[in-house]
Amino acid sequence: MSVQLEKIDEDYPFIGSASDEPNDSNLHMSKQDLSSLTSREYWLKLCPQLHICDQNTLQTRNKFTLSPENGAKLKSRLDKDGYFLLPSSLLPWGDPDAQLNLARAVIQLKQNGWSPSFISIFDEAWILCHQLSEIVYQTTGNKLNMDLLTFYVDPSQGAGFSPHRDRFHFHSPFNFSMTSTFIIKILELER
Repeated sequence: MSVQLEKIDEDYPFIGSASDEPNDSNLHMSKQDLSSLTSREYWLKLCPQLHICDQNTLQTRNKFTLSPENGAKLKSRLDKDGYFLLPSSLLPWGDPDAQLNLARAVIQLKQNGWSPSFISIFDEAWILCHQLSEIVYQTTGNKLNMDLLTFYVDPSQGAGFSPHRDRFHFHSPFNFSMTSTFIIKILELER
């Protein structure tokens, strides 16, 4: 299948790079003290497009569900191919900029010396987990366990890493199952 690069650029706008200079160098982790690190204000200055314990933001998001037919089709794809493609038309995000805001925030965190996993400070990361939890359950049988890791894959460095599992059972056949690893690729970002 050939992909037109123009279409990719149109669907996935450039949002910056972790190697770019941060907007405000005073927000870098090396310039923070305990007081700023524990303040909500610091984190909201770092990623102003996101929220922390904002009840209005938290209450406006619902779980995504698939029809039993679509769930069965995606589960079959996952079992056969190890991944499935999920069109964004099946995902009523609510906020059309939700994914872009999270991606920008991961870059902002990296630019300021933080691990991408610090995204879990913000409501939107947990909202995304909540929204996708039912689809994960429908297609894998796995329930969300609130174990959240985030990675930044530098586009100039190629792909990330091969599928793996960080938690393992000492009996290797139990480390993976046909549905224990999944990849959801959103085909288009809604604007």
